[in-house]
Amino acid sequence: MKLHRAIVVDDEIFTRKGLLQLMDWEACGFEVVGEADNGEDALELIGSVHPDLVITDIRMPVLDGLELIRCVIGRWTDHPAFIILSGYSDFAYAQQALRHGVHDFMLKPIDEKDFSATLRRLSKRLHHEQQNAQLYQSRRTGELLETLTMNGEDDVVVPAWEQQLRLGEAAHMYYVLVELNDQHPWRPDGNAVPLSLFQ
Repeated sequence: MKLHRAIVVDDEIFTRKGLLQLMDWEACGFEVVGEADNGEDALELIGSVHPDLVITDIRMPVLDGLELIRCVIGRWTDHPAFIILSGYSDFAYAQQALRHGVHDFMLKPIDEKDFSATLRRLSKRLHHEQQNAQLYQSRRTGELLETLTMNGEDDVVVPAWEQQLRLGEAAHMYYVLVELNDQHPWRPDGNAVPLSLFQ
């Protein structure tokens, strides 16, 4: 199974490095593809590596964890899952985090077993969501081809499909129709031509 991409965001270098060393990320279904020590750098990193998961401290300079989550959700429709880490057992933070759809809120110091279980649950959820998204995309692509072949191009329909399929201005789309037919009406017996005739 393909590993999900994760980044770790924490202004405390020992916490960040400790978390990277503590976990068997691959066994939990993840690979760490980046790290940041503040929310602003994390925002830039998210835009460049497109992680499936952001693990972030809640209190950081420049941009805290909750503000980071708000910015990401406001900026991208297809955004990563979030796990918030905090040294503060403040229920208000947990409430705010849950309102933003955060997957989990964990207190420092991190318990390896609890964190592993959280990552495994999230990995299964992400895998299931990605499978559903691929199935949906496949169906939508089939519908697009059917629309184009049956109804021709439409100035309203085609731009909508381009947006849904994320086709940029420079992208080109080609479709090929192939009809498989072994019956040849011009042959008296109607049977397929033997392959030996073409060899």
